[in-house]
Order: sequence, then structure tokens, then C-alpha cells
Amino acid sequence: MAGVDGPSRLQRVGVVGGGLMGSGIAEVTAKAGLDTVVVEVGQEAADAARARIDASLERALSRGKIDQVELGAIRGRLRVETDLEALADRDLVVEAASEREDVKLELFQRIGAILEKDEAILTSNTSSIPIVKLGAVSG
Repeated sequence: MAGVDGPSRLQRVGVVGGGLMGSGIAEVTAKAGLDTVVVEVGQEAADAARARIDASLERALSRGKIDQVELGAIRGRLRVETDLEALADRDLVVEAASEREDVKLELFQRIGAILEKDEAILTSNTSSIPIVKLGAVSG
């Protein structure tokens, strides 16, 4: 992936939460050629997220928006995990979990401690919690 001034350093994306928004975000980043990992709270939720993404990709295939080769490549760039540690090497993490403030605050604190790169970007899909409040606990 190339940026305006040359190759982009954004290569690895993490998405926390594989609900409708999270799975959509993950699908878009994997389609864009980025190594993408979705992290869910447990195996049942992880399986549901994977099924949601696979169903969407199959719809895209049936509508001719992607071909079989692209489908395989996208699936190869996407994985679903249940351990937040899978986010350690990410360049960008998008939090798309519950709209509960306590959950988001804990996630931001944990993810901030896990990320290996100081320049990693941690974002949220929140609509009701001040982002500065989340950023303050991320470290």
C-alpha cells in the first residue's frame, strides 16, 4: 500500500469487536490489502464474527464484486482471535466493542499496554464517549 510520500507504514490492522461495525471494518481493511486481525471476547463470538465476514464476502463474490482469487487472498489476510495479545504488532487498532464506558476504558488501558510500537494508532468507533477520556487511559 503506497501513501502520498511513498510506501505506507500502515500494514497491520487490529479490530476489537466483531459485531456489525467491527466485522465491516475488518472486511474493508482486509480487502484493502492489510493484514487484519479481529479480537473477540470468546470462541463463540469469534466464530460468529468469522461467519459474518465470510457471509459478506460470499455475497460480494456472488455479485461479481470480487473473484475467487480475491476471495482467497482476502481470507488469507484476515484472522479472528480471542486473545488481545494478538494486537501487539498492529500499526492501527480500531476498538468497535460495547458502548459501555467501563468496558471501553478497560480495553484502551489493556490495548495501550499491549501495543509494541509507540507510533501505533488506537482509535474507537464510539459515538457517545469522549475520545480524550479513552486516550487518557491508553498510555
